[in-house]
Amino acid sequence: MPISYTEVCQLALTFPGVSEGRAYGGPSLHVGRKFLGRLKEDGETFVLKIDPATRDALLEGMPDAFFSRIITVHIRTCSSTCSPLIGRFCCR
Repeated sequence: MPISYTEVCQLALTFPGVSEGRAYGGPSLHVGRKFLGRLKEDGETFVLKIDPATRDALLEGMPDAFFSRIITVHIRTCSSTCSPLIGRFCCR
């Protein structure tokens, strides 16, 4: 079921240390000074920073909710600091 970016923020902000900010020119969420995720320019897609194993499990187990258009060899082989997962939480 789609949820809005506002609802994503409301949920995220219940966790300790999570704050709203800006990244890549748009609204984002952070834990302390670390990037957690951001709303893409289309206003519907949330990019989530996630470790590779969890990313792959979510992509396989919930393909209707998560997708990745940008997994490259570089991203597959680098650390979790650059393992994006795109989720259509929907934000419509």
